[in-house]
Amino acid sequence: MPETVCACGCGATTSGPNVRFKHGHWARSPEGRATLAARNAGRPLPKLPPRTCSCGCGETTSSRRRRWVKGHDKRGERSPFYRGTAEERFHRFVGEPDQNGCRPWLGALNLQGYGVLDNRTAHRLAYLIGVGPLGEDEVIHHVCLNRRCVEPSHLRALTASEHSIEHWRLRRAA
Repeated sequence: MPETVCACGCGATTSGPNVRFKHGHWARSPEGRATLAARNAGRPLPKLPPRTCSCGCGETTSSRRRRWVKGHDKRGERSPFYRGTAEERFHRFVGEPDQNGCRPWLGALNLQGYGVLDNRTAHRLAYLIGVGPLGEDEVIHHVCLNRRCVEPSHLRALTASEHSIEHWRLRRAA
């Protein structure tokens, strides 16, 4: 099948012999621009009322397309799960304790099976809320070996080397 060159002058090849323009290029050609100009001649752009910010502040946005004033929080309108502090949002996704005392994470999980909230792992947030801040080189170890568990008493802060040794011992014992 012979390929034809786009009639707009860009030099691209079209999809078939009966197709004169590459997809979307018709308006680039002189004949396309002239046709569009004639079709829209004398037509003013419609006057639309200014939009108010969707966050509820009442300010008007800078364009007809924008839904939020620059710098305002978009997440507040999307879902009630985005409202509140990180600690309040965290507690919405914590389940009731099971027979082992583990409090399972009911929210999103990452590929490794750990809970995630605001791009942070849920067990780290649980430790931060329940126990306190972590050191720079510390990682969280699940004493119960349940990755979804966010019970602070089941979490221990260890250095990376201590954590590796602990898991080596667990594998060795199994």
